[in-house]
Amino acid sequence: MTQLTLSRPLDAGERFFWLLDRVSGMNFVVFAEISGTLDEMRLRDGLRKAQEMHPLLRAKICANPHGELRFEPDGETLDLEIIAVAENNWQAPIEKELCYRFELTEAPLMRCLYLRFTDGSRSVLALTFHHTIADGRSGTALLREILHEVFDIGREKQADRGRIHPAMHDAFPEKHQWHRQPEAFMALAETRKQELKRHGRPAALPWLNQQQTRREPRFIRIELDAPALVARCKQHGATVHGALGAAQLTAQFKAMGECAPQTLSFGSPADMRPYLDGGISATGLGLYVSLLFATYRVGEIPFWELARAIGSDIKKQLTRGDGHLLFTQIQPEMFPPTEEGIAAFAKLMLASPQSTMISNIGVVEPIQGTSAVEAISFVLCPMPYQVLFTAVSTYRDRLIVNLAYDAAKLSPAHASSLAAWIRQALQEDLS
Repeated sequence: MTQLTLSRPLDAGERFFWLLDRVSGMNFVVFAEISGTLDEMRLRDGLRKAQEMHPLLRAKICANPHGELRFEPDGETLDLEIIAVAENNWQAPIEKELCYRFELTEAPLMRCLYLRFTDGSRSVLALTFHHTIADGRSGTALLREILHEVFDIGREKQADRGRIHPAMHDAFPEKHQWHRQPEAFMALAETRKQELKRHGRPAALPWLNQQQTRREPRFIRIELDAPALVARCKQHGATVHGALGAAQLTAQFKAMGECAPQTLSFGSPADMRPYLDGGISATGLGLYVSLLFATYRVGEIPFWELARAIGSDIKKQLTRGDGHLLFTQIQPEMFPPTEEGIAAFAKLMLASPQSTMISNIGVVEPIQGTSAVEAISFVLCPMPYQVLFTAVSTYRDRLIVNLAYDAAKLSPAHASSLAAWIRQALQEDLS
């Protein structure tokens, strides 16, 4: 058995997200909204214990002379930044975090913000992650772990606390190790290519200024009654994720004005843990997601038919190994961490069709023993070709939708219109 160590090369998926971050900030933030304030001494102690227990919080990323990116141990201590915020402006510090880059050799690869409302009524605890060390589920699990320490509730049973997990590709089941099956790899890659081309190239969106290099990430929040939406989806034979995707694509189509049906691109970050060997859980930090894509003819089929198609496509792709295929196709190891290598990767990524994406981590287990934690959710930084990068979570029966957009590329007025259409589609018949 291979001895796992913190000193290792970045996995293909980790390298892909490191390159994305150099092209256009790729941080994500998980945050808890809290009634009242936290004990800052206990918070600092919780951060210290988290860093002791999670090896990737003691790591930095280095590049060796051969262009290999590696995790290496580092002894820097997690810092806590405390900011006083007004009730109507608490999102601004989180939005700034989304494209505030972690530099090469910087450590730790997580930052912590504690936002205290000036009137003392509420506060927000936010963790910013470099995407190479965590994903939505593992980042949220870490936030819950810290909150248990802060509220002195006691740790939940976590058998893998302190473990170094294998890199994602090292846990691929044999049937989905595509680099060892060139013929099967080529066959699936061709199938994927034809499926993405089934409706022609996705439409260009005239109101998305993809050429703007300035970044200004923001997010709009929607809250829904989760049990009511789940019941409505079951009634129509659709998944919640499918309904969210259908709402987002329909909103995008409506924003194009009176026009014929359009081909639009939709993406979903998918949790790969159920499709890996080794029983990797989300309670240990690590990046275990892949990206799934599909195109749809929006404006041509009814809403619920579109929702069912999205859910069906995701299930099909995960089962046949599309999630295992992506990084083998892209070959991020072919792009050295140099100015020229990053420019070549940027050219490849920016040629992607304009799209919309939804990351849904599902139900977040509530913090037991206290009612002070009102909500836990997350937000991601959109890429230049993405209209919206939406983060979805459910906490105490509240489905929280954080619609992230780049105000330098998509006007706040357009973003607000999209949010209104999405809200309308998801709230119909819920009352």
